[in-house]
Amino acid sequence: MAEALREAEPLAAITVVGRDGGPEAQWVAAAGLPFVGLPLRRPGAGRLATARLLTRLPTAYRVAARVLRSTRAEAVVAAGGYVCLPVALASIRARVPVVLLEQNARPGRTVARLARRAWVVASAYRETQRLLPGARVVWTGNPIRAEVARRLPAPLVGPPTRLLVMGGSQGAHRLNAACWEALPSLLGGRPSLTVTHLTGRADADAAERVRTGLAAGVRDRYRPLAATDTIGSAIVAADLVVMRAGGSSIAEVAACGRPMVLVPYPHAGAHQLANARPLVEAGAAALLADPDCTGPALLAAVAGIVDDPDRWAGMAAASGAFGRPDAAGAVVALLQSLVLG
Repeated sequence: MAEALREAEPLAAITVVGRDGGPEAQWVAAAGLPFVGLPLRRPGAGRLATARLLTRLPTAYRVAARVLRSTRAEAVVAAGGYVCLPVALASIRARVPVVLLEQNARPGRTVARLARRAWVVASAYRETQRLLPGARVVWTGNPIRAEVARRLPAPLVGPPTRLLVMGGSQGAHRLNAACWEALPSLLGGRPSLTVTHLTGRADADAAERVRTGLAAGVRDRYRPLAATDTIGSAIVAADLVVMRAGGSSIAEVAACGRPMVLVPYPHAGAHQLANARPLVEAGAAALLADPDCTGPALLAAVAGIVDDPDRWAGMAAASGAFGRPDAAGAVVALLQSLVLG
């Protein structure tokens, strides 16, 4: 979002607020933007963790209020989640207009609580509007990284030969284990297929052991990566993506028009299942439940797509129709109308 705003309004002063000690500080610094960290920790599960978070919110609120005063903010974009809560509350009290970004189909608790008091909710999914009665909701799509937006590929042409498996920035062990179990049959019977696998750092050594144990004709077509700063490039290069169903990941893969096999994260209120359903209903994705994500099941899901070029092409078209590569620009337009009138 900051990159899109800076491109549209080069003279705009942008400050990013996040969690103190979180990885976002490095990302923001790399983008050349000022960052302010709030004294919050990632909450755990249970009442005790919630209580600890609540005790830190007043301090975080005061820091957010000081940032608003020192920057003379004219508008605030809040991306949901516990970190944005003190910023949004301070903005509302100071009468600074707030644009809430809801990246998931089912609104999170923070967005649900603030929606009626915000100037507008920019939603990634059309379905979100009916879940926020009384709020002004504009379907913009989910903003994607400039790295992806600048490299949107041409529509796919077959046959599919490049599979990407990814479980988010930290990886997903269940996806990793299923991928490893499926690899011999998946690659052994399809000599043109390659697999790029973003494992996360925790499973990096295990992935390398798996690769070493593969047959010579298969080993070179399996590329495990612990992490990458160019995940957008990996998505652009893929013909099919196996992944969780996070809002940002879906937005980027759909913007590129790539078919998906979605394995929603089963916890956190099952919000990823709600993210996946519209893609499945549109024909852009196949759904594989997390408890069922075994090697044979993953093999069947992937084979059912790569071995059926017509189905694969239809899913690619449906994915591209679902995508909103202009989402960041749509949110910037909301901000411009808010500030400039």
